[in-house]
This record gives sequence, C-alpha cells and structure tokens, in this order.
Amino acid sequence: MKAITRFIGVVVLVAVLAGFVLFKLNQRGFISGNLSHWVTVMTEHITGIKNDTENFLHEEGYLLPTVTVAPAQQQTGPTY
Repeated sequence: MKAITRFIGVVVLVAVLAGFVLFKLNQRGFISGNLSHWVTVMTEHITGIKNDTENFLHEEGYLLPTVTVAPAQQQTGPTY
C-alpha cells in the first residue's frame, strides 16, 4: 500500500512539474501550434476555476475582502 501511495505521489509531482514547465515555455514563446493553444486554454480554465472558487468563498463569508493600499497612501514612519 505504501508503494502505491508513493507511486501516485511521484506521478502527481511529475504531472505538476511538466505543467509548470509547459506554462513557462509557452509564456516565453518557445511553444507554438496546437500545444501552445492547448496550454493557453488550460491556463485560462485553471484561472477561471480559481476565480470562481474565490468568488464563492467571498460570497459565503469564508474569506474576508482584503484592502490593498496604494503606494501613494502608504505611511512611512520611524522604524524602531
């Protein structure tokens, strides 16, 4: 059982690393054609899932909205 779990972990790790490499190569323009189109579509799909999940968690109250401070509004004071 331990060997099966380890094998599944290695397969998942290799798949994630391959996806990351494809994403970075596509960003730099080293991939073209159908593979580039597929990587772009998968990237948009994953980004959409992330945004939908984030919106759902905000609507249900699991995440509180965060406030970002513009650089012009940041206060600089003495550091102690």
